[in-house]
Amino acid sequence: MSLKKTHLLLILNLVLQLGYSQKIEIYNTDINSIKDDYAPSFYQNGLAITSNKKNAFFSNTFEKNNKSEQDDNLSNIYLYEFTNDNVHFKDVTNGFIINIPDVHNGPCSFSSNYDTIFFAKTIPSKNSKKKSTIGIFYSTKTNDLWSPPTPLNFNSETYNFSHPCISPNGKTLYYVSDIPKGIGKKDIWYSIKKSNHKWSQPINIGTGINTTSDEIFPFISKESVLYFSSNRYDSYGGYDIYFKNINLNGKTNKMPYPINTEYNDFGFITKDNGKTGYLSSNRKNNIDDDIYYFNRITDFSNCEETSIPKYCFTFYDTDLYKLEPHVKHIWNFGVEEGQSHEKEPMHCFKSTGNHNIRLSLVDTLTGVVIQNVSNYQLLIPEVKEFYFDKKTIEPDKKEYIHLINTKLKSTDKLSI
Repeated sequence: MSLKKTHLLLILNLVLQLGYSQKIEIYNTDINSIKDDYAPSFYQNGLAITSNKKNAFFSNTFEKNNKSEQDDNLSNIYLYEFTNDNVHFKDVTNGFIINIPDVHNGPCSFSSNYDTIFFAKTIPSKNSKKKSTIGIFYSTKTNDLWSPPTPLNFNSETYNFSHPCISPNGKTLYYVSDIPKGIGKKDIWYSIKKSNHKWSQPINIGTGINTTSDEIFPFISKESVLYFSSNRYDSYGGYDIYFKNINLNGKTNKMPYPINTEYNDFGFITKDNGKTGYLSSNRKNNIDDDIYYFNRITDFSNCEETSIPKYCFTFYDTDLYKLEPHVKHIWNFGVEEGQSHEKEPMHCFKSTGNHNIRLSLVDTLTGVVIQNVSNYQLLIPEVKEFYFDKKTIEPDKKEYIHLINTKLKSTDKLSI
């Protein structure tokens, strides 16, 4: 056997234990009234919400002529602007003419440039013996004027379509419906945009999200994560908020406490991949719905030292990988590190520093050992731990954070 220079391929296996945790803060907003305020949607510098509260903007003829409890519960869409922070708002609904008198209006969803609104609205029945249904309508804004609402082409006089959410690119509309051939009573469906504001027939989003329970209030983020609510078997109680990246395989996950509670939690929206946002819940009194702001805070108060418990490498020789069956490998990792007779061993070193790895071969038929067919000097450097501060990061540690960030981003199983 001729001896020639060989190359070793090493696969590094590092395990980092990060010493921080996250806590979630929930804040009430001053949008809330004594009635139901729910289903927030981002709109320009603020929010659009749905509420059945009363104010001077909307007046229903039924309320004037034949006031009843049902009339009092008619919902409308309200617009709010942020003021000093994320929980204080200014009502700017006056002049917003999307709401149709005498019927329920909302929830709603706006296109990314806020020039198109999709919203749910009651469709009064033409037959007095049939119940009214809910359909989805759209309106476009030109020169600050909204066009008359137009029904989407898949609306029905028999089944309901509600809780619309338009994707960031405007090409897919998600919604909730009770049409036949679903998985549960209420499922999440979607339609693909065609030409001239026409949409494909409803497509069920599938068993990865829908269950035999109800799935409602979808919201799709720019990261392709679908957030929704469900009263499925593993909820804390009532409706809980779940999420799933629709472009990746994997299970649907449930939001932790206190985003989810034993009450109804729904209408979740976010602009920054779930770090901050808004949701609806009746957690205050288990009666009326309110809108809450949430903020995920990284907590460094109980940090532990970063540790690397293992320095593990996988070895194999690219030139001596395929040998006769009677020729075996002998990997020598050092006096204190031991040997391996595997063709492709993984060895975990006890310490950092220089390690001399030697590969020998043995002919098991003759017992002849060919020493040191290949040699490799492996340097395992000391790991420099970087220090996190709540406000700043030490400048000389930024390069290590950048390196870790680059390595993690190259792994398709992680999201940074």
